[in-house]
Amino acid sequence: MSELPLRDDLRGMEPYGAPVSASAVPLNVNENPYAPPAAIVEEMGRAVASALVDANRYPDREATQLRAALAEYVGGVSAANIWAANGSNEVMQHIFGAFGGPGRVALSFSPTYSMYPQYARETFTRFVTVPRRADHSLDRGVVEQALFGERPSIVVVASPNNPTGTLLGSDELSWLVSDCAGVGAILVVDEAYGEFVSPTRHSATQSVLQYGNLVVTRTLSKAFGLAALRLGYAVAPHLIDAADHGVPQHRERLFLVCTRSRNPLQLKLPKRPHRPISDVIEWNAHAWSPIVRPGRSEATLRRITAGRAVFGERFVAPYYSNGSGLTGRSIERPIGTITTCDRWAVIDGDRMRMLQVSEAKAAMGFRSTYVLPGAKKPAMHMLGNAVPPIVAADVLEALRAAA
Repeated sequence: MSELPLRDDLRGMEPYGAPVSASAVPLNVNENPYAPPAAIVEEMGRAVASALVDANRYPDREATQLRAALAEYVGGVSAANIWAANGSNEVMQHIFGAFGGPGRVALSFSPTYSMYPQYARETFTRFVTVPRRADHSLDRGVVEQALFGERPSIVVVASPNNPTGTLLGSDELSWLVSDCAGVGAILVVDEAYGEFVSPTRHSATQSVLQYGNLVVTRTLSKAFGLAALRLGYAVAPHLIDAADHGVPQHRERLFLVCTRSRNPLQLKLPKRPHRPISDVIEWNAHAWSPIVRPGRSEATLRRITAGRAVFGERFVAPYYSNGSGLTGRSIERPIGTITTCDRWAVIDGDRMRMLQVSEAKAAMGFRSTYVLPGAKKPAMHMLGNAVPPIVAADVLEALRAAA
């Protein structure tokens, strides 16, 4: 094995695992000691036999029927808010793979589930924990210090917590998900043991449609007694990113599709190639100013210096707030969300200026002939509140097709 090209950080590591016990109640893996009822086993057997008729074919990759059934079980969401995978472990692996990675941080609160650092290690995500209080609840001051100090992209909390059984209350969830949004992080609430909680207590699934950065993971391994099936799922908002519709801007919005029909509508939206913001920047137009001038804030100068080191002489960066980290972002990718605050600056060598109305209009996907107020402030305010026309058109077309 020493001669094979194994990653250096994995050499000498012990794999995660729990000893298999012949005990009727093996506490080390938290299995449900009760097997599924015989009637359920028989019904599952008939379903498997029926499915095996087409075993030579690949299954529905979207798991449409399963996700619809899980959505009905969770309540208040549609299949578009559900993702099913090979146990909630694989769901977590997907989350860490998508939102973690080199140079990124995942934050959790100890003591907690021992697999979280494994997901981080396998995705090259730095894993950080902060301690809970003596009663195992979260200390908001400690949490916020870690959030704004480490600026994680993923925050994961188990509720009920493994191994302490501590619940995340609705008030805690509210401030935690809001604080995560403040640093650009997603909050993952692991409800593997959610069914063991009184139904009168709050579940994070009830808040999924309220927050765009909240994901809840669940499993059928524990309360359902189906550990061998390896089925877990995530409940998350159905977000639409304008960049996926050919708009040169990452602009995520939650769309609620309401219907009086018994079954929720499933929208099949197109996914177009991403366009870089460089497509719409007018380099030889508008008034520029020197980057180094009296009154320019030190924070802006530090960000521009760091941006040059990463992206070269031309890039974009937020002039206000702390989006896009400490460096801004490349012009060869979509810009971040255009807001009502006129926040994006364009940097070109030793000069800079704010993004102009004509550029913001193009970055929103509006035609150049679209009429806006003559003054910049109300024009940017309208654009910051708008939905890109192509996104609206794609949603309406998908609704027509699904209805």
